[in-house]
Amino acid sequence: MLGAAFLGAILASCQRSSDEEQLLQAIDAMEIAVEAGETSDFMEYLAEDFTANDGELDRTAMQRLHVAQSLAYTHIGVVRTGTDIQVTDQRANVQITLLLEGGSGRWLPERGSSIEISSGWRLRDGEWKCVNAQWERKL
Repeated sequence: MLGAAFLGAILASCQRSSDEEQLLQAIDAMEIAVEAGETSDFMEYLAEDFTANDGELDRTAMQRLHVAQSLAYTHIGVVRTGTDIQVTDQRANVQITLLLEGGSGRWLPERGSSIEISSGWRLRDGEWKCVNAQWERKL
């Protein structure tokens, strides 16, 4: 009996909040959009005041970057190897590690890298939007 209660407590602590689930769904959708080359689907999750890499990119520049990468590679693969989400009120910090590959879609990818992304998200009108991001290539 005590073992079942302990197991229940562990499982309850492992469950994600609805905010974390919504953020994971947004990140999943963004990854799918990157792989499919669907810029508008990707941009849906960026706030109007989005900035990246200390102001190097705004929302429009991010859109152009996504289009350029989609045109440069017939195939883009995304594998998330790590995710950490911290939610506080109407804000969230999300850390993810991705393996990205790109190429012609033949046997082997021509390019690949590991990227760590740190992003800030804001909840407004029931929707999570990414307001800023920083990324660093690790490999």
